[in-house]
Amino acid sequence: MALAPRFHTVIAGPARKNDPQVIEAIMAAAIKPGSLVILDSTGKIAVHSTAGGSGVALVLQHNYIGGGDIRDSVPAGDIGAAIMCEDDVDYHMLVKAGDVLLENEGLISNGDGTLAKSAAPTTDKVLFFSREKITVGAEAQLVKVRKSGKATA
Repeated sequence: MALAPRFHTVIAGPARKNDPQVIEAIMAAAIKPGSLVILDSTGKIAVHSTAGGSGVALVLQHNYIGGGDIRDSVPAGDIGAAIMCEDDVDYHMLVKAGDVLLENEGLISNGDGTLAKSAAPTTDKVLFFSREKITVGAEAQLVKVRKSGKATA
């Protein structure tokens, strides 16, 4: 049974930033909003599947136009919207189950669409930084993060 979400949007703010650039494409598989995604070789939206790997910072938006909720996966074959993450904007993204985060910890791709705490910051490609202190529960959950392009202080 899915937990009630801690957040109800992918974009966390600041409030003046309501103009994200998005990439719309067909979904390669059913994916939960807040997942780290890529455009695959066929041009479809898929989960970022290289643990610790680099890539463009894209997060899957929930299907608010179609009546979808942040808890609802965007189905395979539907049109999904991937937000191009910007500096100075916070996002709510899925972090893997069981991670214990402090504020400003480096986060990498876990290889399944979730982010994970970097165990090897000198070799991993840090894509985001945590923006809150949290212990993630028994399943992946949305955590406030910021793209790693700038300092988060």
